[in-house]
Amino acid sequence: TWWYALRNIVTSGIVLESDDSDRGHDFWIKGVYCTPLISTARQYARPQVLFGDGAYHRVALVLSCLKDRLI
Repeated sequence: TWWYALRNIVTSGIVLESDDSDRGHDFWIKGVYCTPLISTARQYARPQVLFGDGAYHRVALVLSCLKDRLI
């Protein structure tokens, strides 16, 4: 995910689909992209400079869900 989305995910506990390219969402097909492979998760995570020091950081989430509560 992008770092800017992390605060909303952590505070709400909800991961919403990327579905609006006009808002800067980056996707091929609308949805939430998940994988059990850390190498693929690394590709999904977008590197960003956070502290103005030129170092790039990525964030990957470990998710679990209750199938009876899916929206």
